[in-house]
Amino acid sequence: MRDEKIRKKVEKIARKNGIAATVEEGIVYLNGKVDSWNEYVKMGRAIGKIKGVEGVVNNLEYPGKKGVAKKKGKKEKIGEADVVVIGGGVIGCAIARELSKYKIKVVLVEKGEDVALGATKANNALVHTGIGEKMGTLKQKLCIEGHRLFPKVAKELGVPYKECGMWIVITEDSIAYKLPKILKKFIAKYIVPFIILRRAKKLGILMYKVSRKELLKKEPYVTKKALVAVFSPTYAMTCPFRYTIALAENAMENGVEVMLNTEVVDIIVEDSRVRKVITTKGSIETKFVINAAGLYADEVAEMAGAREYTIHPKKGATLIFDKECKKYVNHSATLLRLPRVEHYKGGGIMLTVDGNVQWGPTMAEVESKEDTSV
Repeated sequence: MRDEKIRKKVEKIARKNGIAATVEEGIVYLNGKVDSWNEYVKMGRAIGKIKGVEGVVNNLEYPGKKGVAKKKGKKEKIGEADVVVIGGGVIGCAIARELSKYKIKVVLVEKGEDVALGATKANNALVHTGIGEKMGTLKQKLCIEGHRLFPKVAKELGVPYKECGMWIVITEDSIAYKLPKILKKFIAKYIVPFIILRRAKKLGILMYKVSRKELLKKEPYVTKKALVAVFSPTYAMTCPFRYTIALAENAMENGVEVMLNTEVVDIIVEDSRVRKVITTKGSIETKFVINAAGLYADEVAEMAGAREYTIHPKKGATLIFDKECKKYVNHSATLLRLPRVEHYKGGGIMLTVDGNVQWGPTMAEVESKEDTSV
């Protein structure tokens, strides 16, 4: 019944654009051709917004599209494990550490020469409270719980964790909707803070409103356009590198085997069960695979015949300033803008745990997962 409802909506969009679409258990598979990469991304997003759709596998072709080059692996057995974790980023290393608490054999494989070399290295190190996530989502629920647990985990691992707080600065420019100036100012100064604080109360997140006068007193260099601000004192910073390395080292101390420079090229599935993982160094026999491959998670899922989504990559840039600039910023800050840019929190100014001022990130859609140009 659910697939039938989704199918009708999907087929309407598909027919209009001359492509084919199928629906299986909430997953939509797109096939056919479009005129450009932009149309390819646009189509995937349009289908993904349909209520009930859990994932979109975007197989659409477009001029100049590059296929994924499949590397050759080695079949000789190099090990066996109860669980193979694919990906040595913060998620993969955290999972490996958690699994190390049990009496099972765990192997983590990472294609890079060290852990934390993928998306983990490129985040802004904020430990989010969950206030910026969509209400009622699993992402928000896990973000709130992760924020609550992080101080304890950071202490256990001996990694930096600093509650520097976060200003959500609201200006007249925060409201981008076409409205009379006086109405924009009223909404920005009174309605928006009220909504944020009501949401925070519902989620159990400590936040409070700060007047323009008090904001300028505490942050003399903040924009003079500021009307009001909401302060979140429990926003914190950590160090993604040290945190991920500590997770990996702790996992290894507990018996997890970490294999670096080892890229997964295939997953052997027989009778709907994982049997082995093929890598550039050889094969690992296993009963379970945990896909923590980050930007390449969709490609790894496809190896096991379980692809349920396509990742459309993005890139961004962050500026790191000399520690002398620290005198200009007392707390992290972000400028609120409504409506928000889709899939982007907006960035801001942050104080790193090492005492530098960090500004960013930007965000731009890119065609290639390998595109890290600035």
